[in-house]
Amino acid sequence: EEEYREEHMKNCFEGINVKEFILFYGEELECYTEEIGPDQSVKISDHRLLSGKREINGDNSRFELINRMAKARQEGREESVRQELETYSQLDYLTKEIFTLI
Repeated sequence: EEEYREEHMKNCFEGINVKEFILFYGEELECYTEEIGPDQSVKISDHRLLSGKREINGDNSRFELINRMAKARQEGREESVRQELETYSQLDYLTKEIFTLI
């Protein structure tokens, strides 16, 4: 929705920097990195286009259910979207009931 948003990357080990993004089925993220050197010079990388995975596996994790809903909706299979949403709602309810905080 925004033109660009600045996110700082975590330095994990000796100059290896990481940033986690969650992309669902069909989503894309355009990004580039800026590295500020010791002399305050800025090095900009090439633009990259990251995309959410295109393959759907059979597990019932929250992310996988959302991915299946997005794929079914993109393909116009509204009944499949409804079924996946029902499964998602049931698992969400059961998780809240079974795993309550003490």
